[in-house]
Amino acid sequence: MVSGLAPNLTHFYEISRGPSRELEVTQAIMLGKPKWQGFFPGKREVESIAGTDLPRNRFQRVVFPSYVPQGLKHWAQVTELSNLRCLDLPWDLKNASALAEIAAKGEAPSLQRLRLCSEDSYGNDDETEESQAAMDLLLSTLNPLHRLEIAGYISPRTFDVLVDHHGENLRYLALKPSREEISDDRNPLVVFSAPVIHRFAARCSHLTHLSIPINRTRGDKYEVGIYRALNKLPSLQYLSLQLMYSVGPEKQFWDEEKDGEYRLSLEFTEGDADRIPMAYLQETFSNGIDEVLAREIFSLISGINPISRNVSSKLRYLRLEPIRKIGWNAPAVWVTQFGWTLGWLYRSFVCRSEDDQEVTVNTLGEKALARAGKHWRYMMSDEEKYHGEEVFVEAFQNLWPRKTDEWWRKWSSLPLDLEEGSLLEETS
Repeated sequence: MVSGLAPNLTHFYEISRGPSRELEVTQAIMLGKPKWQGFFPGKREVESIAGTDLPRNRFQRVVFPSYVPQGLKHWAQVTELSNLRCLDLPWDLKNASALAEIAAKGEAPSLQRLRLCSEDSYGNDDETEESQAAMDLLLSTLNPLHRLEIAGYISPRTFDVLVDHHGENLRYLALKPSREEISDDRNPLVVFSAPVIHRFAARCSHLTHLSIPINRTRGDKYEVGIYRALNKLPSLQYLSLQLMYSVGPEKQFWDEEKDGEYRLSLEFTEGDADRIPMAYLQETFSNGIDEVLAREIFSLISGINPISRNVSSKLRYLRLEPIRKIGWNAPAVWVTQFGWTLGWLYRSFVCRSEDDQEVTVNTLGEKALARAGKHWRYMMSDEEKYHGEEVFVEAFQNLWPRKTDEWWRKWSSLPLDLEEGSLLEETS
């Protein structure tokens, strides 16, 4: 169909559905797929094979959510790539090599939107030198893109290639750096620190939409430096920040000779909450986000003058979504209680400002928040708690002492550290 029988088809979206569990379907799978008899059984049809005189399709948009049937090279043979404007496909070594080769030959001159996404976080080969070389070659040889989305392993080198080659043209950028979490020997991911964003802002003057993860560090000068650097993007209107936090220090930065035995490991379960050091819990709780802090972050990024209320940037929309770093060294969260505990303090918000009017702040996930509030009410009661949850109550009370009957509702975020200073001292 895509190789000549539908010459006017311009948009293609492949949908993968798993087979049902009926006995007939299982038996059919075991017997194998019969040869397709064509659209008109009994009539001879010309087979669509690369190299024949059949006209190639003229797709403008192609989307492969999970895999590319027969591989990208085959599709390049039956597709007139000069018309392709949007491509969405899973990123693996096979696709990486094929797409890099296509880009190097200049066979996709009209491509403006590209989305690359790793299929999963385990067993892929994103971090190999071969795969990274293919990614760098692809980004450096494609014509500058207007819209780019990448989810998977993104090295600092790849990010530099992206900024240098596509920065001036980009209008929309969504990056979700991730890696395999089960190995100790891991290559570095790009980290969006203040210096990295300053350099990025200098090269992306037309960017209007941005989605990136940043590290939430209790509103200290390094986190504040990131918000101030984002203010340097002159055309930014829509921003989504995934605020990454962890419970306790990450093991990859732990020095047992200096810091002693690492006290978080895979052996942690929901009932082992009392084994998490109190200092770690208190730091985690004090890293929470409330509406006041969300408004303060929006004001800092948008450059709102607290006296005149003037706005120095075009920012109109800000989404703040706290996300816990889950790795091989993290306490378990597969049981819901710990997730509810953290959900009461780590809230998601959307901040909006239209035509320089007053900023509105809306809380996202009201149902989940209500469930977390119900769990906290239970923990703060005198009823028997789940094993280990007493430590959550103690950590909370150490930060926000009891003053009312429902004092657990009266917690507040730490304010941002707005002291002026050199923010470029932080290394990327």
